[in-house]
Formats: sequence, structure tokens, C-alpha cells
Amino acid sequence: MVGTAGVQPSIKFLQYIEISAEFVAAIGIFVFNKSYRGKGLGKTLVWATTYLFHDSTRAEWFGAGMAIENIPSLKSFLSCGFRKIHEDKKYCRVLINISDLKKPEFVKELKLV
Repeated sequence: MVGTAGVQPSIKFLQYIEISAEFVAAIGIFVFNKSYRGKGLGKTLVWATTYLFHDSTRAEWFGAGMAIENIPSLKSFLSCGFRKIHEDKKYCRVLINISDLKKPEFVKELKLV
């Protein structure tokens, strides 16, 4: 296994959005093998997880949190259109509405069966 992604409903991101929503889908990703890092797999996990979760549940808002020093994770989310909404000494949080999701340039065409 190269990496993994997970999604769970979260209410802690609701304070950052201005419209009423039941929850924000919180995404977590991890690329296990260090030799695969830096190849775009993180942004692929972020984009695919966001896209597929929205497609199956119609969730509109997605968030994530990471340690402040985890710059590769932050870049993976920012490259997909997430924006930084909070930062303190230890953690950073990002948020996106599905309408702002950006597909990675190397994902050519999407055909879901």
C-alpha cells in the first residue's frame, strides 16, 4: 500500500463557514512509503477523496487539519483549491467548498462507471 485517505463528519469546521450546514467532511491523508512522496500522490488522494465523497454523499464542505510543520500535506490541499482558514503554533486548518475543487493537471479524464 502506498497511501490512504479517510473522511469523517466534523462539526469543528462549521465555525469557519457562513452558511448553514450539518457538518463539514474532514479529510485525512497519508503517503506511507517515503520514496513515493513528492510525486503528486498526496494531491491525488486529496482530490479523489473530495470528489468521490461529494459524488456519493453530496457533501458541499470539506476541511482538514495538519501539523504546522507538515508543509507537504498543506501543499497537497492548497493545490486542490483548499484555503488556509486557521493557524496557530502547532496546527493549520484548511477548508473548501466543492465548487472550488481543482483537479490535478495530470488527471486527464474522469469516467465513473
